[in-house]
Amino acid sequence: MAVRFLARIPGKPPLRHAVVDVRIRNPLRDAVWFLYDFSDDLPTVVNSVTLSRTSSTPPHAYLWSLAGDGGGQAVRVPAGADLALRDLELSSASPDATFSFAFASSVTLGEQSAEQWLGRPGLSPAMGDFRLKSLLTDVERSVDDLEMVSLGVQVLCVEHLASEPR
Repeated sequence: MAVRFLARIPGKPPLRHAVVDVRIRNPLRDAVWFLYDFSDDLPTVVNSVTLSRTSSTPPHAYLWSLAGDGGGQAVRVPAGADLALRDLELSSASPDATFSFAFASSVTLGEQSAEQWLGRPGLSPAMGDFRLKSLLTDVERSVDDLEMVSLGVQVLCVEHLASEPR
């Protein structure tokens, strides 16, 4: 993963915002999840999942939005991928002034893979350059707040990047 900051937007401390471009390569033989813009920690339960796409015509990348006792964004990255994801919006209230990114081998909702639970694979293409602005909602699934679904993430690695230049 390579990150290029486009804009840093100040907020009332400790809140920080930024817009970045990210290049992701997946050398593995399996798809991975790229997770970003989650609060200090990943949510443990989810009551809403939205799958959006970058354009009305293929090729398009898919963006997963998870909301529950926290929130975050995710992109399923296929095996062998080399993707440029542009205009990712980040927020952080981290006391150590960092933005966090994670890669995971799987994401589950309840007892099912996220793909099965939502009923869509939401897998981005292996190659391409995609802007994650002006997204089109493909599908959304919500459950009653009293019936929140547990979120399971098999994290491979986490990267913390300073939100301020050093």
